[in-house]
Amino acid sequence: MLDAFVAAARHGDVAALEGVLSADVVAYADGNGLRGVARLEVVGAQRVAGISAFVDRLIPGARFAFAEVNGLPGVLVRRGGETVGPVSATLGADGMDGLYRVPAPEKLRAYERSPDRLARREP
Repeated sequence: MLDAFVAAARHGDVAALEGVLSADVVAYADGNGLRGVARLEVVGAQRVAGISAFVDRLIPGARFAFAEVNGLPGVLVRRGGETVGPVSATLGADGMDGLYRVPAPEKLRAYERSPDRLARREP
């Protein structure tokens, strides 16, 4: 499921993103007040797909690596050797039903220092 999500997000394929998300998916972001980060949850496959489809524009040169993020399956979004946003997901019967992003730079230091969170493979 994460493979399909990352592939669709990388290519800006909104329809493919909607296909892996449950209809009532909720995306949360902890940007710690960071400009441009949603402060409220984003609800619904169409809206969540829309904000997820622009990774290449928002983070040019982004690379992705699978990892455990806060005990959930996830992806580390990396640029220039640094993690810029871990994303974890929960799965429901009809697709991904929760996405949790942490784009706050000061909160990412723990991911950088924790060797057991290092990804085991890239998508």
